[in-house]
Amino acid sequence: MAGPCGFDTNQDIHGAPSPHQPHRTCNQPANPACDQSAASGRRREKGVRHGGSGVGLIKFADDTTLIGLISNNDESAYRREVDRLVSWCSGNNLELNAQKTVEMIVDFRKSTVPPPPPSVMDSPITSVESFRFLGTTITQDLKWEPTISSLIKKAQQRMYFLRQLRKAKLPAQMLVQFYTAIIESILTSSITVWFAGATVRDKQRLQRIVRSAEEVIGRSLPSLQDLQEAAVHQD
Repeated sequence: MAGPCGFDTNQDIHGAPSPHQPHRTCNQPANPACDQSAASGRRREKGVRHGGSGVGLIKFADDTTLIGLISNNDESAYRREVDRLVSWCSGNNLELNAQKTVEMIVDFRKSTVPPPPPSVMDSPITSVESFRFLGTTITQDLKWEPTISSLIKKAQQRMYFLRQLRKAKLPAQMLVQFYTAIIESILTSSITVWFAGATVRDKQRLQRIVRSAEEVIGRSLPSLQDLQEAAVHQD
């Protein structure tokens, strides 16, 4: 259940399932009835330009996310896409797991009335304030503190092993390799998604991990700012 997101700011998002394309895959492709969970999103904002129906589908393995941009309170295209998904699954011997399907709304307007959630197989979709996609927590207010706190916790746990390797008198170059593969890879997980929106405090918390590793290894290491810029240029 979940969905990645390239959300534009000041937009509103809802969630529901949507694997309706022929190239859709399941965890057990040989099984004629695969259990499929999904999440989707609706976005609403006055004056936002978008092409087509404003509904986008994002799929990864057996997780599917439907994102809908709602303009002028018109949700018809979004709800049609949800219905198409359910129909496609039914016609292709796939079973949607309605209990694992969630919906999230992102709406920065001052006064809003939450719309009724769509239904999947006569079951209303659960509305949530956040969900995880590939290790990244996406929240209604599009703040990244939950994701960054999770990354820091994981990186701090791995720092223990770096210190143990230093005690074992491994060469500095091997320590750098360990740091890059085991710790830096955690700190930079989805960095192109959350770094620009992270607070100064959260960036400082992350950078403290890098400084601690530098003290253990005895060498300078790339800053998070440098790593983020390198990732952006690589993309």
